[in-house]
Amino acid sequence: MDTFITETDTLNTVKQSHEMLSVGTALEEILRRVNCLNAEEVSILEAAGRVLRESIKSSHDVPSFDNSAMDGYAVRSEDTLHSTRDKPSRLKIVEEIPAGASPRFRLGRDEAAAIMTGACVPEGADSVVMVEDTRRDGDSVFIEKPIEKNDNVRERGQDVKAGETVLPEGMFLTPSCAGMLAELGRTSCLVTRRPKVSIIVTGDEVFEPGDDLPTHGIRNANGYSLLAGVAETGSIPVYLGIARDNKEELRERLETAFQLSDMVVTSGGVSVGKYDWVKEILSGLGEIVFQTVRMQPGKPTVFGMRDNKPFFGLPGNPVSCVVVFEQLVRPAIIKMCGRADIERPIVTARLKKEIKKKPEMTAFVRGKLTRENDTLFVTATGPQGSGILKSLVVADGLIIIPEDKVSLPGGTEVQVKLLSSNWPCAALMAASTSPEGVPAWRK
Repeated sequence: MDTFITETDTLNTVKQSHEMLSVGTALEEILRRVNCLNAEEVSILEAAGRVLRESIKSSHDVPSFDNSAMDGYAVRSEDTLHSTRDKPSRLKIVEEIPAGASPRFRLGRDEAAAIMTGACVPEGADSVVMVEDTRRDGDSVFIEKPIEKNDNVRERGQDVKAGETVLPEGMFLTPSCAGMLAELGRTSCLVTRRPKVSIIVTGDEVFEPGDDLPTHGIRNANGYSLLAGVAETGSIPVYLGIARDNKEELRERLETAFQLSDMVVTSGGVSVGKYDWVKEILSGLGEIVFQTVRMQPGKPTVFGMRDNKPFFGLPGNPVSCVVVFEQLVRPAIIKMCGRADIERPIVTARLKKEIKKKPEMTAFVRGKLTRENDTLFVTATGPQGSGILKSLVVADGLIIIPEDKVSLPGGTEVQVKLLSSNWPCAALMAASTSPEGVPAWRK
């Protein structure tokens, strides 16, 4: 059965289609104005998930001494050349070296030292025999197979050399990076400050999850979708609650938002209804750059700047709100964080069924991915109304249908922007990008 896209947002924000921006142009306008935030020093416990703003060099070799990779016996490899299970080499155990201890002796011919994992390899030894390949009898050890030089030895500087730049400026720090900082003796580092993003939901009809819901009220799904989306970027969500359809209350709430945060995001009140005052108030507070985008869903979207702080007015329909956040707001937040991976992964898949859409709009269709043999397929998640939030809940990504298409038959290759960077099959699929690294749909 064909899947038809319907847009229930009010679409009369502008009179002429040429006054609207394409999705790609809108994103370019946003990213051109949004800047990476300043740096701050944080403990290494707070560093993961942030962007490094200094280059980290090592002052020493890591490891700083040759150490054993196994529990076993430190030996001279030449003493084991003719070892077999039937005719093992017999070596005298001269000492035992636990991790953290300093060896007391230099190994001579036919001598060995019992050694633990991570312990310093004594002078004279050039390899470590695993316990499994030995048999001990008192102060002697029998080596039952030959070993080669440097086997089971972590050599000094094997991981990091003194003077080496280990973590370059601009790197996104993972938990492993926090471990490396500790390895290098660092207790803190410079990273990009986490953006504070204020979230305001508008409308007399909107109520919080724990409130009594009037007969014709709706739950505040948008606020929590946006708060979670901001938090997922590693930024700090600042929730300023629900602003009722009152000009003065909304203006005061927006003023507070600009004082508290680096970015302001509202949902609802951006269309042309009698009580849709967000655009009017924002235009009085700052500069509106655009107020409609050729995207479906999400056409009535406002973007502007005030005192170098970006603000977004998102549609009130739940799906429109999330899709616009994914396409336009999230990339802006990611850039403010200093990250280079502004776009989520994009994969190529084949449509299972035909999809139709309105002309002259880039459509973002919620899709479910499946893999059959070596082919990745995608299917729309059912009805695509902008109020059907469940269609996003079950989706793996957004199928991108370009402006110049009104119908794509089953079997057509399409691009799908993943809604999570950790989608299980993402590592198995090549991202569909142009050689310059810009997704083809934005060309």
